[in-house]
Amino acid sequence: MLKVKAYTWFKNQVSDDNVDNLDFEHGCDVDKDMKVNYMCLTAHFIDDDWNLHKRILNFCPIIGHKSEEISKGVEKCLLEWSIDRIFTITVDNASSNDGAMVYLKKKLENWGHNILGGKYVHMRCMAHIINLVVQDGLKGKDEHEAISRIRGAVRWNSTYLMLEAATCLKRAFDAYEDIDLAYMTDLSKKPFDGVPIESDWDRAKLLLKFLKHFYNLTLCIFGSSYVTSNIVFHEICKVDLLLKRWLNSEDVELSEMAEK
Repeated sequence: MLKVKAYTWFKNQVSDDNVDNLDFEHGCDVDKDMKVNYMCLTAHFIDDDWNLHKRILNFCPIIGHKSEEISKGVEKCLLEWSIDRIFTITVDNASSNDGAMVYLKKKLENWGHNILGGKYVHMRCMAHIINLVVQDGLKGKDEHEAISRIRGAVRWNSTYLMLEAATCLKRAFDAYEDIDLAYMTDLSKKPFDGVPIESDWDRAKLLLKFLKHFYNLTLCIFGSSYVTSNIVFHEICKVDLLLKRWLNSEDVELSEMAEK
């Protein structure tokens, strides 16, 4: 009964009398163990009382991540919810999304609700752009090896949070290396590169200094309970100034990462 009430409430909210336009957030992922592709479509809208809402409309398996499969999946979801008034759709920077957005723009034109000629339908995810910037900065061989060894020791995906937690526990990892032979044996096997060495920890401290600003920026613009489009430019300018300052830093390694 609760699900039915929630569905009815949302359907009423997106009716012609309540919400003029909807913003969408689209994301795809792959379950590597199950070998299944997933798609998630989230709607953002403001009600009559100027309250910002976020609702997941669909989380479903799709055949693949090609543009046709993505666009047809989004179209199917929109038709099921009887939604045809869309202002923006936010996606990451994969080329398949570019093709999907071209298809969806044409569909919106056919439906007669292509707001402002579809000029703002295709929005690129700022958090994903920031991630690409950071990945470029971490492409150096030394950075990759240091992160790989520390990640192998803690088995954690988020690079910044992983390094932050691991550096605080460096003495514990050193002691573990002395008392547990299995620790060294396991980390000497692929895909790991061995246990963290002293130079890895030094580099981790440097990387934390580099990553902290991008992590905070991502938290700032990735909020879903408040509007973020009005703060993006200001935050990006702060990062631009920071990178320029690092370029002139006496720390050679920090300067090289900023240059990338």
